[in-house]
Amino acid sequence: MTDTVTVQQAAGDIVGKTCSICLSVIISGDEVVSCPYCSLPFHEECWKENKGCSAYGCKGVTEVQKETTVSNYTSAN
Repeated sequence: MTDTVTVQQAAGDIVGKTCSICLSVIISGDEVVSCPYCSLPFHEECWKENKGCSAYGCKGVTEVQKETTVSNYTSAN
């Protein structure tokens, strides 16, 4: 995800909500960000570690690249 988010200290409506990544309650003064697409609040560190939103279907979710595994398979026929 390449969109910029603003880090703020938790206050008002965000206090008491749950971070969807670590599942901890956001307390007053925590550094938080809100997803620019779905507005879910996250601890700043959780957002960074997750590289974006955690809400299924949200445009703020980082696209995971599928790894391709090449296997040297030989048949034992």
